Amino acid sequence: MSRCSRPVGLLSVVWGAAVALLVACNSTRETVSDVNGSSTAPLTPTVSAEPIAPPEELSGRGLLDKYECNRCHEGTYQAALPTPKHCVRCHDEIADGKFAAPREALRSWRPHVTHLRYAPSLQGVGTLVSREWATKYVLKPTDLRPHLAAWMPRLAISETEARAIVDYLASKNASLANSFDARLPHGEVAEGRRLFQQKACNGCHHFTGAGVGESALGSVEVAREIALAPDLRNTRARAVRENLVAYLLDPQKVKPGAAMPTIQLSEQEANHLASFILEVPLLAEPAQPAFQRLPLLERPIGYEEVARRVLHKTCWHCHSQPDYARGDGGPGNTGGFGFGPRKLDLASYESVSSGLLDQNGERRSVFSATASGTPLLVEVMLARHEETRGSVANVRGMPLGLPPLSAEEIQLVESWVAQGHPR
Repeated sequence: MSRCSRPVGLLSVVWGAAVALLVACNSTRETVSDVNGSSTAPLTPTVSAEPIAPPEELSGRGLLDKYECNRCHEGTYQAALPTPKHCVRCHDEIADGKFAAPREALRSWRPHVTHLRYAPSLQGVGTLVSREWATKYVLKPTDLRPHLAAWMPRLAISETEARAIVDYLASKNASLANSFDARLPHGEVAEGRRLFQQKACNGCHHFTGAGVGESALGSVEVAREIALAPDLRNTRARAVRENLVAYLLDPQKVKPGAAMPTIQLSEQEANHLASFILEVPLLAEPAQPAFQRLPLLERPIGYEEVARRVLHKTCWHCHSQPDYARGDGGPGNTGGFGFGPRKLDLASYESVSSGLLDQNGERRSVFSATASGTPLLVEVMLARHEETRGSVANVRGMPLGLPPLSAEEIQLVESWVAQGHPR
């Protein structure tokens, strides 16, 4: 479920002005792919201590390390990370005032970390969530949780790797899955609808197309339980039915650490609710209009305005200078999350002008035209709009895993490039 029209708002925070935050918190990971949208082997060692092995040499466990899944997710069966390396925990502790930093620093950081405070545990893979669906989702993420602005980034991962990760997680969760009773009676859809409304399930959940109303809450500053509540429209593709019933009865048994609260239900009531969620006819989702580019601006545009309004917002947090982030310039610069370093530093006019490394390790200008004739810097911003509409473009959309930039922001960048990207 995409929301191209959802405003970026606090997501486009001025990370560039918060240099101290980059030092304290190696957080949200994004990157620009090569121009063909594929990833290549690292050109130099990545931010991890050891070089990443070729995919054929990695088990599911090793792939979890390669893609650094535990920087956002719990339930990965990886070693625990310290808070400054755990993106979600770092943001959450800053927002709650618990991060070890001076009070004034916390006060200045807090407004800028609302977008990545929560991420679902992966202990539901293979129990509540089917392996087939999870594999497809890792390959082509979609927006599942309307109260979360951030969602799973599109990694440079193969189907073989995605399946290996999912199979590993499912095998670790097998003891939970084997405890459920698959011979459960079938529920009634109409009774499930009544229970859904009686229990006020739409206080947390959207259920698009079911005719039960949607949660009116926004995507900023909501409780963890609400933030992680998915749109139930996707449940019939995601869930294993018998485990869904068990989950409704006792969420923690099926998925330890689940945000879902325990609701007082009988087994039969849980069956009614499961039948409603999985079987009620759904209206088609309204088609999202294609993104409309605005005409080029005629007034002069300089680098300072582009940096202030675009590049030194979300972009710089992952295309930063290593000296500001304890040797890690983010996956868009020095590499990470399975991406090799592209050496794209958006900190200054000179560094932006120096471009990035292409798939052959050669320098390429971010202002150079792609096959479509669009400057690369602009094309990756447009690609993010396509990704939120369900399409996968030839380049990886930016910002990775966050709402796309507004038409006005893209217009500003495109106009600047068209004017010769003056200083």
